[in-house]
Amino acid sequence: MDDVKRAFDVMLHPGKATKKGMSIGEALKFYYMVMIIPLILGVIVSLALNTSDIITGVASAAYVIAVLVVGFPIGILVNAGIYHAIIGKLFKMYKGGYPKAVTAFTFGAMPSVLIYWLTGPLGAGAAFLRVFGTVGAITGISYAIDMVLSAIFGVWAVVVLIIALSNQMIMSRLKAFGTWLLMAFIVGVIVGVIVMIFAIAAVSTVGPGYLTTSCIAGPGYLCANMALSGNHLNFTFGQSTGIDWTGTILYAVPYNTTFSTSDGNDGLGNLATGQTKTVSIPVLNSGSSYWDGTIWAVYNVGNTTKEAQVATVTAMSG
Repeated sequence: MDDVKRAFDVMLHPGKATKKGMSIGEALKFYYMVMIIPLILGVIVSLALNTSDIITGVASAAYVIAVLVVGFPIGILVNAGIYHAIIGKLFKMYKGGYPKAVTAFTFGAMPSVLIYWLTGPLGAGAAFLRVFGTVGAITGISYAIDMVLSAIFGVWAVVVLIIALSNQMIMSRLKAFGTWLLMAFIVGVIVGVIVMIFAIAAVSTVGPGYLTTSCIAGPGYLCANMALSGNHLNFTFGQSTGIDWTGTILYAVPYNTTFSTSDGNDGLGNLATGQTKTVSIPVLNSGSSYWDGTIWAVYNVGNTTKEAQVATVTAMSG
């Protein structure tokens, strides 16, 4: 309870309560003592909010436990390490060691930790319901309350962190705020570059037909030798559904549009199971060097007309 009282002092009177330094071990001990009550309350609230869906309640409680027991401490250590490496070592803007950074970031986490017993279950429960359960008005309200409280206490946490950094690193609060902004900017740039690299790699391997040409046929269909020549898709198509088709027409449907018989098409006539035919479908690509979309087949089996998506295409000319 002494640690909890100290945590509330940190929130309400950060100018005085964040002056005392701690070792890394003391900071972690302080954190874990403070998070016990929010942890218990978070589990109770998670289950209470989801009495009609016990699976969602248990999943929400497990998520809250994981964040409080593992997520927050790792975040404190990592953020303190990044701050110390950039501000302390790279720019040499303070002389304090890593434990002082850990202390400051531990103090800065207190507003978020002390409210997480409510924001955690609200956000996690709503998220699990959105993925696995029924989305209703309660889910939207939960998200809204979670976002508002998280924003308020998030700003509060930043204010406490700036004051704690000022006290621990013996610098003005304006300088402390500037060092925090500098760290956030550098980390943002690094993350942005990493995301861009992965995005480029993903597009080059699995993305649309800007960089690759492929025709991925569905089960029972063949799509091979895809080529975009001028404004025509040229490829070999076949079906092995075990049923002979008559009056077969293939349509090229552009990406992000719905199938329509007004799309570019090529009539194949009869297509027996196991048979292949060469196809040339005109597409409206306005002179572009790529085309992506889907191939649809409309055909007759007896007196019944059927339609099916048979392949996904990305094609690049040249």
